[in-house]
Amino acid sequence: VLAHNGQALRADTDFTFDRQRGEIVLPRSLSETAILTGGAAYFVPVRFDIDALHIERLGDKLGRTDDIPLVELRLDGGGS
Repeated sequence: VLAHNGQALRADTDFTFDRQRGEIVLPRSLSETAILTGGAAYFVPVRFDIDALHIERLGDKLGRTDDIPLVELRLDGGGS
């Protein structure tokens, strides 16, 4: 996801991605005051590092919990 001054940009229309160089390419320069933001989704397999999760109900469809510790699962094929 890429946005310019809070407006979402469309891939292959407003920008392209050069996979070989790992760069986002914009068709034109941005002003010095422009704000370019981005986000991404990552797939990292994890497991919960706790056996129980305490959730405090604050209202209808609203709750709060403490930090949830996660442990990354390494899928390197090395066993265990």
